[in-house]
Amino acid sequence: MSSNDSDSYDDGMVVYTADELISIGLKLAGYSKRRMRRAKCSTNERRLIDRCGPKPVSCAQVWEDLQTTSDPEAFLKKEHRHAVDCFLMSYHFVRHCPVETE
Repeated sequence: MSSNDSDSYDDGMVVYTADELISIGLKLAGYSKRRMRRAKCSTNERRLIDRCGPKPVSCAQVWEDLQTTSDPEAFLKKEHRHAVDCFLMSYHFVRHCPVETE
Protein backbone atom coordinates (compact mmCIF):
# COMPACT_ATOMS: atom_id res chain seq x y z
CA MET A 1 0.00 0.00 0.00
CA SER A 2 1.46 3.37 -0.93
CA SER A 3 1.05 6.55 1.07
CA ASN A 4 -1.65 7.71 -1.34
CA ASP A 5 -3.59 4.52 -0.72
CA SER A 6 -3.63 4.80 3.07
CA ASP A 7 -6.78 3.82 4.84
CA SER A 8 -9.25 6.66 5.15
CA TYR A 9 -12.10 6.14 7.55
CA ASP A 10 -15.58 7.63 7.26
CA ASP A 11 -14.75 10.24 9.89
CA GLY A 12 -11.82 11.37 7.76
CA MET A 13 -9.15 9.64 9.81
CA VAL A 14 -6.05 8.79 7.76
CA VAL A 15 -3.97 5.84 8.93
CA TYR A 16 -0.42 5.10 7.78
CA THR A 17 1.45 1.87 8.34
CA ALA A 18 5.03 1.87 9.61
CA ASP A 19 6.22 0.84 6.14
CA GLU A 20 4.38 3.75 4.55
CA LEU A 21 5.94 6.19 7.00
CA ILE A 22 9.38 4.76 6.28
CA SER A 23 8.83 5.30 2.57
CA ILE A 24 7.50 8.84 3.01
CA GLY A 25 10.22 9.79 5.48
CA LEU A 26 13.07 8.45 3.40
CA LYS A 27 11.72 10.16 0.26
CA LEU A 28 11.75 13.41 2.23
CA ALA A 29 15.37 12.66 3.17
CA GLY A 30 16.29 12.26 -0.49
CA TYR A 31 16.37 8.48 -0.82
CA SER A 32 15.29 7.11 -4.18
CA LYS A 33 12.75 4.30 -4.45
CA ARG A 34 15.50 2.15 -5.94
CA ARG A 35 17.81 2.75 -3.00
CA MET A 36 15.02 1.90 -0.55
CA ARG A 37 14.10 -1.29 -2.46
CA ARG A 38 17.71 -2.49 -2.48
CA ALA A 39 18.09 -2.10 1.29
CA LYS A 40 16.83 -4.47 3.93
CA CYS A 41 13.68 -3.44 5.80
CA SER A 42 15.72 -3.16 8.99
CA THR A 43 18.16 -0.79 7.24
CA ASN A 44 15.37 1.48 6.03
CA GLU A 45 13.81 1.45 9.49
CA ARG A 46 17.18 2.41 11.04
CA ARG A 47 17.56 5.23 8.49
CA LEU A 48 14.21 6.70 9.52
CA ILE A 49 14.97 6.31 13.23
CA ASP A 50 18.28 8.13 12.69
CA ARG A 51 16.40 11.04 11.14
CA CYS A 52 13.22 11.19 13.21
CA GLY A 53 13.94 9.44 16.50
CA PRO A 54 11.09 7.08 17.32
CA LYS A 55 10.42 3.77 15.61
CA PRO A 56 8.07 4.01 12.62
CA VAL A 57 5.39 2.02 14.49
CA SER A 58 5.45 4.66 17.24
CA CYS A 59 5.19 7.46 14.67
CA ALA A 60 2.19 5.73 13.09
CA GLN A 61 0.51 5.42 16.48
CA VAL A 62 1.11 9.08 17.36
CA TRP A 63 -0.27 10.12 13.94
CA GLU A 64 -3.41 8.10 14.64
CA ASP A 65 -3.67 9.40 18.23
CA LEU A 66 -3.55 13.00 16.99
CA GLN A 67 -6.71 12.30 15.02
CA THR A 68 -8.60 10.67 17.88
CA THR A 69 -7.58 12.67 20.94
CA SER A 70 -10.21 14.54 22.93
CA ASP A 71 -7.69 17.32 23.69
CA PRO A 72 -8.70 20.18 21.38
CA GLU A 73 -5.17 21.65 21.40
CA ALA A 74 -3.61 18.40 20.17
CA PHE A 75 -6.41 17.32 17.82
CA LEU A 76 -5.43 17.15 14.13
CA LYS A 77 -8.23 18.66 12.07
CA LYS A 78 -9.41 16.96 8.88
CA GLU A 79 -7.96 19.68 6.65
CA HIS A 80 -4.45 18.96 8.00
CA ARG A 81 -4.54 15.16 7.77
CA HIS A 82 -2.79 15.17 4.40
CA ALA A 83 0.33 16.72 5.97
CA VAL A 84 2.09 13.59 7.20
CA ASP A 85 5.30 14.94 5.65
CA CYS A 86 5.11 17.95 7.99
CA PHE A 87 4.54 15.56 10.89
CA LEU A 88 7.72 13.64 10.05
CA MET A 89 9.69 16.85 9.48
CA SER A 90 8.66 18.05 12.94
CA TYR A 91 10.12 14.86 14.44
CA HIS A 92 13.32 15.50 12.50
CA PHE A 93 13.47 19.09 13.76
CA VAL A 94 12.99 18.08 17.38
CA ARG A 95 15.60 15.32 17.08
CA HIS A 96 18.26 17.56 15.55
CA CYS A 97 17.46 20.93 17.07
CA PRO A 98 20.22 22.07 19.45
CA VAL A 99 19.18 22.68 23.02
CA GLU A 100 20.38 25.40 25.33
CA THR A 101 22.84 23.12 27.14
CA GLU A 102 24.65 22.10 23.93
